[in-house]
Amino acid sequence: MKKVFISISCVMLLLIPLGCSQQSNNKAETTKTEQITVSKTKSQKILGMSMKLTDFTTVASGTKEEQKILKVSVRLKNETATPLNYDSLGLEIYNKKGEKLTWYPSTNFGGVLAPQQEITGDSFYEAKGEGPYTIKYRDLDKPKDSIEWKNISSK
Repeated sequence: MKKVFISISCVMLLLIPLGCSQQSNNKAETTKTEQITVSKTKSQKILGMSMKLTDFTTVASGTKEEQKILKVSVRLKNETATPLNYDSLGLEIYNKKGEKLTWYPSTNFGGVLAPQQEITGDSFYEAKGEGPYTIKYRDLDKPKDSIEWKNISSK
């Protein structure tokens, strides 16, 4: 009887470290989603317009409540020979939970870009929830066309 008990104990002692090592390998395989700063984002093109995020920061609203506002700065270049429309209402910001942020009425920009014209402007959104954020742009004239930047962190 002692021999059986000792044999079972030895087998269990050998199996326990094997089970533990399997769990540590599973933890090593999981990957984290890397948050990206605006300086590391790449320029993207949509319908002949090149767009680059140049700034994504939190600013104070200037009201009594001191609401936090996210400011998104974008550099645009019309790379065609025809004028193109841009409207900052086409920008959509989503927080970590996938909630769409509300556009903040401020000096948001938009207009017509002449051929080969390059401009930079800001759009403002009410900060709700936390990042990382997803920033999408949908062309208002052709809503099926869109581009997006994912895992963006604010300064």
